Amino acid sequence: MQEIITVENVSKKFSKNLKRSLFYGLTDTTKELLFLQSPKNYLRPTEFWSIRNVSFSLKKGLMLGLTGLNGAGKSTLLKLINGILKPDVGKITINGRVGALIELGTGFNPILSGRENIHINASILGMTKKEIDYKLDEIVDFSGIEKEFIEAPIKTYSSGMLARLGFSVAVNLQPDILLIDEILSVGDVTFREKSFNKLMEFKKKGGTIILVSHLSKNIESFCDEAILLEKGSVVAQGTATSVMEEYGKRALQIIANDNHKQVYGEDISITSVFIENEKGEKVTQIDYNASFTIVLYYKLHASVLHPYFGIMINKNEAPVAQMHMHVDGITITDLPKEGKVICKIDKPNLATGVYEIEVSVLANPSVNMGKKRYADWRKYTEFSVLPGQLRNKLSNISSMDLYTYKPAVILEHSWILQNIQFTTMTESQLL
Repeated sequence: MQEIITVENVSKKFSKNLKRSLFYGLTDTTKELLFLQSPKNYLRPTEFWSIRNVSFSLKKGLMLGLTGLNGAGKSTLLKLINGILKPDVGKITINGRVGALIELGTGFNPILSGRENIHINASILGMTKKEIDYKLDEIVDFSGIEKEFIEAPIKTYSSGMLARLGFSVAVNLQPDILLIDEILSVGDVTFREKSFNKLMEFKKKGGTIILVSHLSKNIESFCDEAILLEKGSVVAQGTATSVMEEYGKRALQIIANDNHKQVYGEDISITSVFIENEKGEKVTQIDYNASFTIVLYYKLHASVLHPYFGIMINKNEAPVAQMHMHVDGITITDLPKEGKVICKIDKPNLATGVYEIEVSVLANPSVNMGKKRYADWRKYTEFSVLPGQLRNKLSNISSMDLYTYKPAVILEHSWILQNIQFTTMTESQLL
């Protein structure tokens, strides 16, 4: 089978300082124009390697999964393959036409209409006007954008509309290679399912795909091979299953290391936070609508009266859901010097994506001279929810303001307090 993409010892560096970055860029361009050698294999002041010594090849008709934690270099590598960026070291060989969906709105002119942007993107790929006109209705229909909106400037589009149009353009203009970043998570469940079906159809026709995703189910279900990036370097390469197993191990180790560093608060510290699945295994990914447990380990530095533990689940730095002892009417009357608090989440109905967990410990102002917090809200860990079909039922949050920090919903949950004395309040006492 023919190798359609070959990446040979590719490295890419950037500068952390804008002025130096502009200066380095001007210097390098001038040297190239004068046919002078510009050393590329070492770092100048303020520079760092975003991609370092990456090599792989991909045969025609195969699908490669690219995964890694945030900042691993996945999007940078896609931009290098797409030709948006130029490698500082190494060589990339592409044998075919590339279609890409890397960032929201990439390749689109915001002041032009959806129709005009389709024509421009297709022209760049070398299609004639006749070919574009033949494909136009198919692109618009697949995107699900109503025809009156296709004539509007795309700056008026929502992020979901942009994602749908971008994917529809990329996949329907018959490229040989598709580069898809995890931007597909912006679309709704129905469109994501339709998109993955289209990817499989494209692959069956001999198309080659590179898919960036954090979700093991996406990588293992659709990809023939996978690569795990960490700090710009390849740390695992092989079958999708073996690579995602290594990704899970490394993610858990990073969380464990970070948890040991997170000690704060004068009165109480949360020393670590873990996610456990229904089997009691520490995990970083959960199946859609599967119950899971959040385990908080704490340590007291002073005597505390009636602490309220709270957990906030965020997505894209916005609060999504919460579990809080104050809302649940649970008052701890005697807290051991160290131990753990467990919160079991029952069938959470969270949408697919990556979520962060924040934890706080509130004080009861009535018995703590007005003090509001023993430990403020702080991010401790994150987890991913794998794809599934959303239900329409959500629980509204209580009217209680929880000291002005308001999430969208309260999930069905229960607290497990081992060796901790507590009391519960009635609904009338909570109001």
